Amino acid sequence: MARLFGGISAELFHNTELIDLMVRVLRADLTVIENYRYVSEEPLGCSILALGGTDDPWVREDELEAWRQQTSAGFASAQFAGDHFYFKTAGGERQLLALLLEYCAGVVARTATLG
Repeated sequence: MARLFGGISAELFHNTELIDLMVRVLRADLTVIENYRYVSEEPLGCSILALGGTDDPWVREDELEAWRQQTSAGFASAQFAGDHFYFKTAGGERQLLALLLEYCAGVVARTATLG
């Protein structure tokens, strides 16, 4: 499980309560992934920010960009150095938080000019 998904702390494997919780969460996630079927609908009226890691084996850059079709408002995407858990890399958390702060500030500023 740790090799397949990555980002799972070794300490987790020594705590049966956390393992039980994690297994339930992973099962639910995998059930959604297995059963989900995309249905085209009207785009959302809110901004979307799609984020990923440059070495993520699960999500490619073109898949992040595909989120652009799901909004009639603003769209941005960014990739960070690292895999699916890019935010756990050295400086990754700080870079992610800085980008989120900048993006949210821009959304708030645009909203304020409309109101």
